[in-house]
Amino acid sequence: MEMPKRLSIFRMLTDFKKELVKYAKQGAPNVNENEYKDRLQICNKCPHLKNAYRCGLCGCVVEEKAKWATADCPDNKWKKHEGKSHNPKDSQ
Repeated sequence: MEMPKRLSIFRMLTDFKKELVKYAKQGAPNVNENEYKDRLQICNKCPHLKNAYRCGLCGCVVEEKAKWATADCPDNKWKKHEGKSHNPKDSQ
């Protein structure tokens, strides 16, 4: 399996901006605690994980991206989010 080249800062920021806009437009929905833990478990076993916190494919900080119901794994390892999302605005 050939590992992708190291991501540039520009590419990481561009990808993050796209994810953030999608997340914000949908009201900042988060996955539930079980789905979050499942996503982190998948990431922690992934060969693309760098420095125990950053995805080597998209450059995200996995502990943050895994919370977002609008986010997908760039290697299609997460199951599609289904069900009710937790919206942080509802907790205020």
